Amino acid sequence: MRYISIDLGDIDKAYIIPISDIHIGDPLTDYGKLTRYLNWVKENPAWIILNGDLLTCDTKQSIGDVYRQELTPQQQLEELVRIFSPFQDKIIGVTAGNHELRIQKEVGVDLLRVFTQLLKIEDKYDPDSLLIHIRIGRDSFKKRIGYTIFVTHGWSNGRKAGGKINAIQELRNIILADCYIVSHTHTQGAVIEKYLMPDYRNKKILEIKQAFVSAGSFLKYGGYAERKGLPITKTGTPRIRFDGTRKDIHVSL
Repeated sequence: MRYISIDLGDIDKAYIIPISDIHIGDPLTDYGKLTRYLNWVKENPAWIILNGDLLTCDTKQSIGDVYRQELTPQQQLEELVRIFSPFQDKIIGVTAGNHELRIQKEVGVDLLRVFTQLLKIEDKYDPDSLLIHIRIGRDSFKKRIGYTIFVTHGWSNGRKAGGKINAIQELRNIILADCYIVSHTHTQGAVIEKYLMPDYRNKKILEIKQAFVSAGSFLKYGGYAERKGLPITKTGTPRIRFDGTRKDIHVSL
């Protein structure tokens, strides 16, 4: 796990866009949808977290059809660099997924570490998980507002939406955060809950909001998902808004 602290400035809101499961190299990659999201990032106070399975990385020893992918792993890496180089300053975190780990397991090369080295953002990378602390805006007392975001690619094999969200919520037993972002299931979803925390200094009880976010994918239906009878999911990803005037999180699907 890598801890990242970043100041996003005195702004009244910031959007975090978790992008994962692009599967560059797969013929079903939805480049049009990805481009629309990236154009939106350009035009808004928005930042990107790349959360694994950005490349398809099929090999002869892995699940998947090595002869079906349209690009070699080297070409997939080059395409990833081409797409995200213009957003070098907008990327606040990068993790690896199970697809990239195929290459690392077989030949010992971490393609996403190479990607972050090329973009000069290696300090934003951890293959396993990230705890990102962002600071934005100011509250009514002129104090900066901080949020913690825990990010990991994910592991759930649940077929139902409830099971996928339950897997994300289990992470609060490991680490405390304001927002949890998990990918892997290709399903967009979010649950907002609260917990109570004692404020000893001011002798009161605080209600703290937590967001549990399942990031989507940019892979159209077909192939492995169709053969396994998995449900058809909408491509794209949630937009997570962090308020810069008071501590509040909103998720749009």
